[in-house]
Amino acid sequence: MRSENRIGIRNSIATELLRIVFGLYLVIAIGITLGHMVMEYSYQKKNISSDLEKIQKTFERSIAIEMWQWNQHVLHSTVEGMLEIPVIVGVKLQNMKGKNIAVGGIINHGNKISNVSLQVNLSGITKEEFTINNEEIYRFDVFMHKFKILYPKDNELIPLGEATIYSNSSVIFRTVKLEFLMLIINAVLKTIALWLIFMYFSSLLLRRPLADFISATENVSLENLDTFLVEIKTSDHNELKLLEKSFNSMICNLNESIVERELAEAALQKEKELTEIAFNSLQDTFFLFDVTNGKAIRWNKTFNDISGYTDEEISKMKAPDSYYSPETLKKAMVFIQKVLKERFGIIEMELICKSGRKVPTEYSVSVINDASGNPKYFISIGRDITERKKVEAQLQQSQKMEAIGTLAGGIAHDFNNMLGVITGNLSYALKNFKIKNELYEVLSDIQESSKQAQSLTYQLLTFSKGGTPIKKVSDINKLIKELTIFSIRGTKVNCNFKLLNDLWPAEIDEGQINQVISNLIINANQAMPNGGIITVMTENVTIQAEKELPLSNGPYIKIVVQDQGVGISKKNLSNIFEPYFTTKPKGNGLGLATTYSIIKRHDGHITVYSEMEKGTIFNIYLPASPRDVVVTYDREDAKHVGQGKILIMDDQESILKMVGRMINSMGYKADFAYNGSQAIEMYQEAYNSKLSYDLVILDLTIPGGMGGAKAMQELLKINSHVKAIVSSGYSIDPVMSNYKQYGFCGVIPKPYTKSQLADILNKTLGET
Repeated sequence: MRSENRIGIRNSIATELLRIVFGLYLVIAIGITLGHMVMEYSYQKKNISSDLEKIQKTFERSIAIEMWQWNQHVLHSTVEGMLEIPVIVGVKLQNMKGKNIAVGGIINHGNKISNVSLQVNLSGITKEEFTINNEEIYRFDVFMHKFKILYPKDNELIPLGEATIYSNSSVIFRTVKLEFLMLIINAVLKTIALWLIFMYFSSLLLRRPLADFISATENVSLENLDTFLVEIKTSDHNELKLLEKSFNSMICNLNESIVERELAEAALQKEKELTEIAFNSLQDTFFLFDVTNGKAIRWNKTFNDISGYTDEEISKMKAPDSYYSPETLKKAMVFIQKVLKERFGIIEMELICKSGRKVPTEYSVSVINDASGNPKYFISIGRDITERKKVEAQLQQSQKMEAIGTLAGGIAHDFNNMLGVITGNLSYALKNFKIKNELYEVLSDIQESSKQAQSLTYQLLTFSKGGTPIKKVSDINKLIKELTIFSIRGTKVNCNFKLLNDLWPAEIDEGQINQVISNLIINANQAMPNGGIITVMTENVTIQAEKELPLSNGPYIKIVVQDQGVGISKKNLSNIFEPYFTTKPKGNGLGLATTYSIIKRHDGHITVYSEMEKGTIFNIYLPASPRDVVVTYDREDAKHVGQGKILIMDDQESILKMVGRMINSMGYKADFAYNGSQAIEMYQEAYNSKLSYDLVILDLTIPGGMGGAKAMQELLKINSHVKAIVSSGYSIDPVMSNYKQYGFCGVIPKPYTKSQLADILNKTLGET
């Protein structure tokens, strides 16, 4: 047992209990003994009083005779003899006049009890004869017996006076002294014996078991609670056994509680860890701050990652003041007041990071109340909407492009039909004049203007779905180099080519991509009026979950066009791809808008970076292609002569006449249909008569009637080997770029010349 847990006998419960028991025992024993002594004292006093009465009977006659005979000497002897009796301590005799005639020993004298010398004087003891030996005698120590002195004479009792005999407690104590001593000794011996017996059995039955119990409990620890057991060595089912059982039960319950608590703590810790992992894995920022002072209470790791601030820095900052610009702060304060009133709100603001970067963020903010129902905390969940803003900007751009495209497509379709008549007839007419003819020169000028109008129409078509690329696999490096050299010829700029030799092929519409490269080179040239260097670079890139680019994963080719020009201001940078936006006095605002639309049509992406007085960089991403596509090549000098019948379907008579003249001049007989239904009917009739058409030219779009795609399906039902060419100046269908999938053997966009028609006839019917 440890020394600090040792309890001495004097401090033990048994000793304390013994003190209490024996204290009570002593009080009771002393009380009983004293009672016994008092009773014995009273008994002995009563006996002495009885003895005094007996003494009266012994001496009253002799005293009366001696007084009657006036025998003073004998009376002296009698009184002296009375004083020798053990129970008598004093004698006083008085005559009838009340005078003392004999005194001796302890008597009452006046109001005092005094010890006087023996004096006898039948005439009366004078004051001078009265000798007092001691007056300091307590009255309650003395008790007396009085009797009358009567002398018998002639059968009468003649009163002579009064006798008083005295006794006191000392007489009683002399009688009971030994008995009192035996009582005290008996009580002391019993007390000591009982004390020893009690100490022995209290040690045996209480102190030792408790000491063993204490010693056993000192070995209790958290490590042995599951096996610990206390056993008190006592045979009976008593309070100690009950204590043993209760203590062991307590240890068992404590162990179960600790195990349950440990399991609960482990589960809580696991839940806390999972919550913390989930909390810090959130892609959204979580921020809890005090309503009163804006101090941060809790935040997640995402907030650290986005803002760039450390935990220590965040804990010292105040929301919203520390995270937003002065312009945004006013908006934030108004929003906070709204949230306090409505309990919840959503707002978009730019978070200012430690680096100074501004992150557009959408915040969902709610209020947590304290126990009194007053606002205590704000919970702010912020979502980085940078990507969404980009998508929204792209969507707005696309919507603008779609709007202008719808308008442009409608205009271009009608304009192309008119140009088709003009261009076709011009090309037909020029074939009938000699070059030196004055009219030939006039018609050539008209044709050149028609080509410029056709180029403008082509740009307008790019905005519309009708500008769907007619793709083929091309050598991008060759296309870029040839077009760039041609575009900068005669200018003050030079070109630095960094073209990757093993650049992946891309499936593109060469005409549209030519237009893209041409627009960028022309812009770069115009940005350097005093000359400079244009850097054109190509490389292979693989996009893998790239957040900065809205592209699908996969291989791409990257085209970079960089100049050293004046640059584009930040104010204008976000508008450069919008239709009709231009800062050039003679610009039409369609160049970069067309470029943007073409790249989008090719499932690519274009970005721009610019710094004033340093230059501009355009980056173009186009999907790489693993396969080849059948290519059609236009030849300006192509000629064709043949025989047979060709069916032409178009809704405009002027186009039918123009194409008919071209067909007739090539040796064919031309028949006309104004819609798909008529074309099917005419083809069916010719096919049934064994005079089938050698070729069918179908306009893709017929307002209010059957177009070329639907008509082609019906023609294939009549003749699965039918040869047909699709033509259109505008279409939202993918037929123009994927014509073979719809059964056509060729495609010719409107407007087209006689040479272009001859070229497509050579490819479908064979060259002559």
